[in-house]
Amino acid sequence: MHIAMAPDLNAIVKLLRTGRTHYDYTYTEGLNVCPEPWDDGYYTSGGFYACELRHIFKWIYLYPDITEVAWVDVPADAQFARFDTKIKASKLVLTGSMPIVEAVRIVIQAGVDIHTGGASLGL
Repeated sequence: MHIAMAPDLNAIVKLLRTGRTHYDYTYTEGLNVCPEPWDDGYYTSGGFYACELRHIFKWIYLYPDITEVAWVDVPADAQFARFDTKIKASKLVLTGSMPIVEAVRIVIQAGVDIHTGGASLGL
């Protein structure tokens, strides 16, 4: 008997564009280190952005070529900043991925409102 587990909506994910390239950086499975000096600003370079799975609807509209969502770990030695609906880190470890349509299906089935990015669940 297969028992489906509820997704961890707090899991950190990276939305990936076609070819996994964004601003001349190509993400790979495993460790990714930002080549620019760390900057903890909200809208600045100098780090990689990611978000909790429950917040993908806040960011998915930014680029029409998002094709997949990768699971992310942040190494203990990474510089890190947390914002309301995203995180920024000097290093990310990509630990697997799924097509964007699968991520959207998972999040909708978990009850996240596509119009509020999670507000309806108090997330």
